[in-house]
Amino acid sequence: MLTIMEDACGVHDLLYPPCSRWVFEHRYKIPAHYGCMENLTGSLKQYGLMKDDLPDPFNIFENSQVSPDWRMSIQDPASKAGDFVEMRAETDCVVAVSACAVDVGHTNAGCCKPLEVTIT
Repeated sequence: MLTIMEDACGVHDLLYPPCSRWVFEHRYKIPAHYGCMENLTGSLKQYGLMKDDLPDPFNIFENSQVSPDWRMSIQDPASKAGDFVEMRAETDCVVAVSACAVDVGHTNAGCCKPLEVTIT
């Protein structure tokens, strides 16, 4: 549906599902707050799409690793300010974007970052 035209970072994830209130409460042991799942489902509700309709995301700039013994982990980002991914839609599609909501751990190096999306 989308073709990657240019990728300034080259480090992304297709292994992890979106974070959620459950993840914050049970994995990180902090008060639950909205994660990407809630952000995505909230924005797609207007199209009649619900949680079970959504595929797992393309986690742009998420630096996940798989060790030789098959353990998965998320490392500090390899991306830096100004990195981008340019994509071309090959067909009409609905795309939802959520800036990563993980404000603990390695996913965002412990601090949420702003995200800019440009559609031309």
